[in-house]
Order: sequence, then C-alpha cells, then structure tokens
Amino acid sequence: MTLRVERVRSHHAPPNADHHMVLTITSLALLTIAVGLSTNALAQAFVGGMVLVTTILLAGIWADESLAFVRWYIFTSCIVTLGCSALYISLPRRIRIIHPSPGLFPSKIVPHLALASSLTSVSIAIFSSLGPDLSFGTWLETTAALSSTPALSLLLYVTFFVGAGLLLFSRKVGKWRNPMIFIAAAALLAVIAILRIKLLAVPVAIAMFFPVDTNTFSWKTLSTFAVIFVVGYFGVMFTRWLGDPSELTLEKAAETFQAVLSAGFERHMVSQSSAVFNYFGETGEFQFGAVYQRLALYPFDVLFGTSLAPANPMYGYHEIWSQGPNLDRNSVHPTIYGDSFAEFGWLGIFVPGAMFFVISALGKRGASTLTACLLIPTTFTGIVMLVRGSTYYGWYYILLGCVLVTAYLIIQKGIDFAVFWTKRQRSYFAHADGIRTNSLQE
Repeated sequence: MTLRVERVRSHHAPPNADHHMVLTITSLALLTIAVGLSTNALAQAFVGGMVLVTTILLAGIWADESLAFVRWYIFTSCIVTLGCSALYISLPRRIRIIHPSPGLFPSKIVPHLALASSLTSVSIAIFSSLGPDLSFGTWLETTAALSSTPALSLLLYVTFFVGAGLLLFSRKVGKWRNPMIFIAAAALLAVIAILRIKLLAVPVAIAMFFPVDTNTFSWKTLSTFAVIFVVGYFGVMFTRWLGDPSELTLEKAAETFQAVLSAGFERHMVSQSSAVFNYFGETGEFQFGAVYQRLALYPFDVLFGTSLAPANPMYGYHEIWSQGPNLDRNSVHPTIYGDSFAEFGWLGIFVPGAMFFVISALGKRGASTLTACLLIPTTFTGIVMLVRGSTYYGWYYILLGCVLVTAYLIIQKGIDFAVFWTKRQRSYFAHADGIRTNSLQE
C-alpha cells in the first residue's frame, strides 16, 4: 500500500457554495425521512447515526473543492438508504411484539443474574487495571493489560453486555427498582470509569433509555439519549486524558477539561475520512470486501492456526492518514462512507442500505423478550461502530450478541428437554407401579 497521499482532482467544475448547500440539505432531508420510515428503534438509531456523521463530514469538507465526488457519493448513499427503508416497510412480513416471557429464568431471578454478571465484569476490570503497587494506571496501561489476556477480556465484555441486557429486561418485567438492579448499574458504571472505554457507555445508556413499551424511539427520548450520549462521551474522554489518577490535581483537571472541549466530538473524523477518500479515489486500489473476508476467515485462523484472513483495514487507513508506518497499530475510522468507498468503490453506496436491512431485522421484536434484550446492547454498540467506520468491530459486536442469544436458546432447549424427559420417566414408572399394584391385588 503506497503511503503517499495526493489530492484527487475532479474532472468536473468545482461545485459552488450553493451547489454544496443543496447537496447537504438534500442528503440530510433524505436521511430524516428514512428515520421516520424506520420500523423499530435500532433502525432509527442506525439512520440517526448516519445523520450525525453526514452533518459533520459535509460541514468539514465544505471548502475543499477537490472532494466534490465525496459529496455526490454521500448523496447517492442517502438516496439508496432511503430507498431501502421504503422497500423494507413494503415487504410482506408478519411482525408481532410478543409479551415478555422470562423463559428459562423467572423474572424474580433477573435482578440476581444482573448483579452477578455486573459484579463479575467489574471484578475483572479491577483485576486487569491494578498495578503492582495496587494503584490504577493510565488508560494506555489499562488497555495494554487487558489486551494481553484475550480470554479474560472476552469474559469481561460478555459479562458486561449480559449485565446491560438484563438491566434492560428488568425494566420490561417491572424489576427496575429492585436494589440489586441499582447495584448492578453502579457496577457497570464503575467498569466504564476504570477502563475509560467510551464505547462501553453505549450499552449502559441503552439499558436505561431504550423504549420497552413501544418498539420505536419518540423524538423526546431520542433527543434525551443523544444528550446523555454526548455528555457521557466527553466524560469518558475527560477521565481518559487525565492520565495517572495518582497525579490528579485541580489545575490538571481544569486544563484537561478545557482540552477535551477544545478537541470536540471525534476531532479527526473529517481529516481521516478525507485522507481515505483521497487515497482510494486516486489509486483505485479498493479492498474488495477485506472486512467481510476477515469476518468469514478469522475463525478458521483461530481454530486451525492458518493465516487466511486479511488484516483489519483500519490499521492500513492509519498509514494513509498519517503518511507513515503504523508501528503502534493505531486505527483510523473514516465513517461508514469512507470505509464503504475503500471496500467497494462506488458500489459502496449500497452498503449502508444493506446494513439497514440487517439491523431492521434484528430489531423487529424490540425489547419484548429476554433474548431480544440480550441482543439489543450488542447490536446498538455495533451500530455505533458501523456508523463510525469501524466495520469489523461493528459486525463483531453484532455477531457476539447473536452468539449469546444462540447459547441461551441452546441451554434453554437443553433444560426443557431434561425437564420433559424427567417428567416422562416419572410418568412411566408411576404407570408401571400402578400396573404392578393392580396385579398383586388380583
């Protein structure tokens, strides 16, 4: 991959400000209509995220006339996404919102399970973050320690997402005010504070604000969630930039707070996306679905020790953006538009629409059942990653939720079969004893 990045020269006349304004307003209007056409809350969140990154990206490249093709790419992507939302609601399908059923676990046990899962997660976070002197290190030290133990890291994420899903289900079954639920929620917040991973704020916010009585966000709930998300984002960034907690002073906290506010929301989004668009627009060296190849082949590499899966493109994107080698394996997230263009070129305009279909299907039951509540936090987290441009990890979290739900269903079916077999055996022996008693009486 060539590290040299040049500006793409458009073969057409550069657009004027009025032209750009029309494309921007039309693109946002198309996505706003798509939000209104979305049939469930997850689909609304996905298109709402597209509205956010579209606004930031188009505003950021306003004066860059060499990126005219990016404006048209985003505009056509928005058209396709709106078309897919209209097509989805027109498909013949039967959607039922099923009344909550605790299934394998009675509702009275939900608070206990949420507490156990959350405490397990926070225990792993504390164990991974404490240094030799029993003090918490910096964010980089904590992340490195957690990354060095993949199995423990996976267990932390699994218990964290299960805890968030059970918190959501506790709202559905009326157990939200149970003291154990408050302790479980506090434990999940403690995990976020210890690890300082801003993405983990998403499932906790979802557990608290996701609609459980309907399957769509009201505009009031959606705006409230957006405010909470932004506050949580800057809060996590503040704790991350503080560095070593043992060196905390009031002056340092004030300087860090000012630096976080000055940096803004996803401060490198525009420059990273522009670099990726420029590079692949000029060279035409598209990835041809490297992310999806990795998702399909990486399990074989883990199981059989092969090297079939290509590398995650986000590390290559960093080389393009920084114009140098990525020795520290830093990543770049060029938004859903930049990644889809790097993967498939102009065919990438269909990627957001395809994602919309999958997410709409996953969210059609809302928070109506325990399995749905387990799936929602991971899917919503995946949505954030997909819209941001971290496609591999976006699908990773969505697939993680599917695996958790599948494991739950297998366990449930196994226990149901065991109960059925036990009852059948008891019935058989009771019938045999009855026949033997009648024989003796005769």
